[in-house]
Amino acid sequence: GQGAPMGMKLLQVTAAALLLCCASHGWAQEAPSGAGSPPTEGSWAPSFRLEAYNAVPKLTEVGAIGLDAFVGVRPLHPARLVLLVFASTSAPVTIEDFPVLRRFQRRFGGRGLQVVVVASDADTVSMAEAVSRQRLDFPVLRDRFGIVAERWGISSPPASFLIDRQGRIRGVSDQPVTEAEASVREAILRLLN
Repeated sequence: GQGAPMGMKLLQVTAAALLLCCASHGWAQEAPSGAGSPPTEGSWAPSFRLEAYNAVPKLTEVGAIGLDAFVGVRPLHPARLVLLVFASTSAPVTIEDFPVLRRFQRRFGGRGLQVVVVASDADTVSMAEAVSRQRLDFPVLRDRFGIVAERWGISSPPASFLIDRQGRIRGVSDQPVTEAEASVREAILRLLN
């Protein structure tokens, strides 16, 4: 026995490479539920998986992560509430949101909040530098080709969503978090209580 024929080995390697490529580029795991327009309050949050720009202990050690790490059926790191923010270096105000998001994570993380940022940038170097400078304690995920943003109907950031532990959207905003900080904080408190 020499094992599998050469053609079969090549097919296995190609399939494995394709799966890795799909996961690392955020290709949808499920059929889009309404690509083209953002999900609305009360709808289910579309799932995704992306690689992180930054290392967050216990969260980013597993490679690609997504909403299913925090909400839904058997999440690896259960959260009571996820604040999902779409950002981009081409919309500088979203980078300015990082300190506010850090405050939310630190203030409400112990009560079940998980901040997650999806960065839709072809210029991954600029976003990596911005994330590195900020020393963030929440994951900033790399959506280099904008596939996840497109699937969520986000044509230009900012956009924010509050997602409950089941994966249902409980709040939506198209304002920068810095401009809507008080209302976002109020919504977080309401949903965590």
